[in-house]
Amino acid sequence: MSIIEQEISYQHDSVILSAYLAWDSELSSASAQGLPGVLISHDAMGGGTDFEKGRAQALAALGYVGFTLDVYGADEAGNKQRASGSKEAYSLMRPFAEDRLLLRARLAAGLAKLAEQSQVDDARIAVIGYCFGGMCALEMARANLAIKAAASFHGSLSADSNLAADTIAAKILVMHGWSDPIVPEEEVSKFAAEMTERNADWQFIAYGGAMHSFTNPLANMPESGVQYSADIDRRSWQALTNFLSEVFAG
Repeated sequence: MSIIEQEISYQHDSVILSAYLAWDSELSSASAQGLPGVLISHDAMGGGTDFEKGRAQALAALGYVGFTLDVYGADEAGNKQRASGSKEAYSLMRPFAEDRLLLRARLAAGLAKLAEQSQVDDARIAVIGYCFGGMCALEMARANLAIKAAASFHGSLSADSNLAADTIAAKILVMHGWSDPIVPEEEVSKFAAEMTERNADWQFIAYGGAMHSFTNPLANMPESGVQYSADIDRRSWQALTNFLSEVFAG
């Protein structure tokens, strides 16, 4: 195994975005059609962290090309936008949560950048996301962008009411903490009804006792419903690996 890491830039409109790639060069060299690619969408705080890079490396070790999406991009001074607290995170996230067309276009730019990489099979791309990134992953599936699958870790399940109710082509996996107050039961019920109406191939795993951000080792605010769980982190990652193995085998 020989994991290669690369930082690349891409652009949406006038916004400069950045991504981190990781892949196994030995597997890539041996594959005539290229390796499956997996986009990784960051949480509301912003991307470019060791967490996303670690996930990209773990995916590379599984035989995929990991690619960290950048939704917020750089500010006018060229500095990567990352929130220092929850209020700033909400300010950065809000324009995309309220304007799903903008969000889809920003996500599509990252998808296009991954698809053009020589080591990637552009017919086999999936997306995973965390919190806000989970919403992003589901948005790509709902918009029927060119992905095979979408997986959400403790993500928002809310949908754009203006989106057409056509069949969702991508397979979907949602991993949800049942004690997550940020994603209430009503939102879960609406999501299930939407997926059924749109004839999606979907799975929903609810982890008893798990709160929001159960994959984030820095999450430690149980009074706010935000808490890391090593067990659920491990179980949800195993669920993802099984899911991707099935998706890319077909």
